[in-house]
Amino acid sequence: MRIVAAVGGLFLSFACLFADDAVEATLARDKAELAALFPRLNVELMMRFYDEYSPDLLEEWRTRAKEHPGVSGDYLKRLAKHFQKLEDTRQTDMEEYDRLLEYEVLQRQIRLLGKELRRLDAIDTNLLTAEQDALRQTNLTRGREKLKSLLEQAFDESLRQQLYEIDKLEAEISQLRQIVDERKQNREQSIRQRYRQLAGADAMP
Repeated sequence: MRIVAAVGGLFLSFACLFADDAVEATLARDKAELAALFPRLNVELMMRFYDEYSPDLLEEWRTRAKEHPGVSGDYLKRLAKHFQKLEDTRQTDMEEYDRLLEYEVLQRQIRLLGKELRRLDAIDTNLLTAEQDALRQTNLTRGREKLKSLLEQAFDESLRQQLYEIDKLEAEISQLRQIVDERKQNREQSIRQRYRQLAGADAMP
């Protein structure tokens, strides 16, 4: 029996090893496909960013690579697009970038708190003493109040971000209108210059 158990344990160890290798191969494939799709993206820099600010998202990617290897790359692409948006902001507006980083931390808190609340809610109360269940209920109540507060903060921040984007678009539209107005004022000169280039003559009909 001991020999059978030992052999069974050995096979289980090999199975786990092969499973880990398969997951690592999927992760490597996803990263390679991402680098090919976004050649200007620094994939390792992106990984370090998420490892610092949203490690739970990287863990979700790894879970998907294990359970759904065919589509885990799509999840990584979504992370990459979000990271690129943050990088674009970092290069143009550091003050806004700092606010976006705070929002990243806030979103992580929301995800982790939601996960903890689901865990507490799923506990079989039949396995708890009265004191333990009372503590669970207290933690649930406090956690739900905290989650509500965090969601309110996140909602207000998302509105602020939308207003920020609108202000940027309005500024860009204003610049475009100014360019159009200048072209209108220089209409005759622009047409005469283009005519000279095409016809090789100064005088227009």
